[in-house]
Amino acid sequence: MINKTYKVEDLRELLYDNGRIKERRITGQCRWFTYERIVFEDGGEFYTVDRMYGSTESQEPDLEYDEDFPDSDGGLVSCPGVILVDLTVKDWVKVGSVDMVY
Repeated sequence: MINKTYKVEDLRELLYDNGRIKERRITGQCRWFTYERIVFEDGGEFYTVDRMYGSTESQEPDLEYDEDFPDSDGGLVSCPGVILVDLTVKDWVKVGSVDMVY
């Protein structure tokens, strides 16, 4: 389970089954498009794919991308396999904005 390749139409159909989607995370946004990363399950394995869609309901598709998967190649999308791991993350926060433990 490194990568799995899907036909664009098959991947769309698979992602319409929301029970398969484990996580959706917006990774970017501009005036015209919203970009998201989706983690989904297929056959007991987990994969990720980047997707883009119009930021408004009447947004016309960009001629550069005729598909909602910008990494598609000839109607095929390669989805890397992923696993869930626990991470410890450090971040800078304003003093007093969280309970401080010293």
